[in-house]
Amino acid sequence: MELLILLLFLLTAIWILFFCYKKSPKWIKITLGTLVGAVFITIIIYSAIFRLNDIAEDNVIVSVQHNIKACSKDYPLLVIIDNESGRTVIHTDAYLIARVPGHSDNIVKDYPKIKTDKIIPHGHRYTYCRRHPVVTWHNIDNIDKPPRWSVEHKDINFK
Repeated sequence: MELLILLLFLLTAIWILFFCYKKSPKWIKITLGTLVGAVFITIIIYSAIFRLNDIAEDNVIVSVQHNIKACSKDYPLLVIIDNESGRTVIHTDAYLIARVPGHSDNIVKDYPKIKTDKIIPHGHRYTYCRRHPVVTWHNIDNIDKPPRWSVEHKDINFK
């Protein structure tokens, strides 16, 4: 995107220089003007596509909870992916984090990823259970409360 904006700026500058120079041929002015317009339209289209992807990604909810009833003691974390985007999800990536209530530090070691290539149609939910990652409890004075699990930096790919 930055490259397209730089190209638009460069072409606009060249077009203005040729436009101001009265002896430049008319075909150069028309060609450069067309190129400036084409790059400008391309930037608008790409911006719209990226914005639509962001909106769709916001409507895919990835959540994690400690749930032994739905899962098992060996795999106690329930991962839920709700697709309310209007599009079909083909790949999901997100970082698993945990925080002790009252603290802001992530206690999960090495930021493990939640990663699945499960195809999830619009309006559907996919759930699975996974193991606890390694957690670090250093520098936390009140560890009697269970951590709150969540995800950060999700990346969703659509069909």
